[in-house]
Amino acid sequence: MKRIFFFIFNGLILFATASAANAQSIFQNIEDPRQLEQIKQGRKIFNRDWQAFPGINPNGDGLGPVFNRVSCSGCHFQAGRGRPPESPDEPFTSMVLRLGFTDELGSRAHIAYGEQLNDRSLPNIPAEGRPSLSFRTINGQYVDGERYTLRMPQYDVKDLNFGQLGWAIQFSGRVAQPLQGIGFLEAIPQEVLNSWADPNDLDGDGVSGRIPMVKDQSGNMSPARFGWKAAQVSLFSQTAQALHQDMGLTSSLHLEQNCMWEQIACRAAPKETGPEVNAAQLDQLVSFQRALSPRRQENRNELGRYLFNEIGCDRCHIPTVQIPDDTWPTYLAGREIHPYTDILLHDMGEGLSDGLFQGDASPSEWRTAPLWGLSQRQPLRLLHDGRARSVAEAILWHDGEARLSKEAFRHLQKQEREALTDFVSGL
Repeated sequence: MKRIFFFIFNGLILFATASAANAQSIFQNIEDPRQLEQIKQGRKIFNRDWQAFPGINPNGDGLGPVFNRVSCSGCHFQAGRGRPPESPDEPFTSMVLRLGFTDELGSRAHIAYGEQLNDRSLPNIPAEGRPSLSFRTINGQYVDGERYTLRMPQYDVKDLNFGQLGWAIQFSGRVAQPLQGIGFLEAIPQEVLNSWADPNDLDGDGVSGRIPMVKDQSGNMSPARFGWKAAQVSLFSQTAQALHQDMGLTSSLHLEQNCMWEQIACRAAPKETGPEVNAAQLDQLVSFQRALSPRRQENRNELGRYLFNEIGCDRCHIPTVQIPDDTWPTYLAGREIHPYTDILLHDMGEGLSDGLFQGDASPSEWRTAPLWGLSQRQPLRLLHDGRARSVAEAILWHDGEARLSKEAFRHLQKQEREALTDFVSGL
């Protein structure tokens, strides 16, 4: 029997230096004391409530001046997925609202509000506005006659402080993505993604996933794999972007305050000289996320598994991938994982289009969301904006490249649909 050492923080088992046969930890099993210390410090930063500059703690100030949350865990509660508000008056807690204008040249940020609405601010500095979400009901029917309803999100912004948004504004709600297993997604070799990609649908199966190419921190075009539209190259750049957009924290990748030109009080607020999140802190925060373990999968619904593959869900939600033995950090190396994603961009049809280009993705293109970990949090709120209240609703929103699989699901008998959704819900 192996001994297990652990820390408790906010009700979570944070990491273990040894494993037991049936132990389930939120962290990888890590024995290197230097790595453990790096992760421990990253966990503190992840849960830290940042303060305005200048603050009592010089390593924890720099918040804002406009922002969405005061901590990473404010959106990613227990490192899990976010959810949309359930009524127009409920504030956004683990969701943000992107916005912009789109024309034949692509999408551009709003001149006064940027590309993400910041609904909070420091004292005496105006917040940008207050987002509101309601849902329009869409009725549908399975082939066997059973009826269903879907929810189409409708956004509004109240209490605007820097003028009207304009009639052509486009909105895109984004719930916080779950972080468990994100280190493994980073460790999947690029040659594996290349083998999965089929941008011209040469095999004729109707699925044409492609690898997005965006500028990396050196200004070179590189393959991207992080974010709902895979607009970030690395976990490092994804984290720096979130710090800047969500909390107004500068870093080596984003040295300017998150203040649009018309936000005079925001630009005039006291600010630190140099990055508010230093290089060591950013590395620690990335190390913390990289060490988060996916949930153990013990799904025994074999009929659901068979149907999942039979109707073609596994073409994009690829079940299994092998991590190479020479992967760093070493605790990720050599593992067979089951993330149920190809990390590619796919055209999901008009129903899921948000009207905005981001990175290399068109309005209707989205990165295949990993399915592992769905059993960790109930009730489910799925897709990029949390509109789907169940696995079935999420499938029914699929279109474009996934139309054939969606229609095959609609043609299943009730018992078969329940088996398939039970299988996915247990991943």
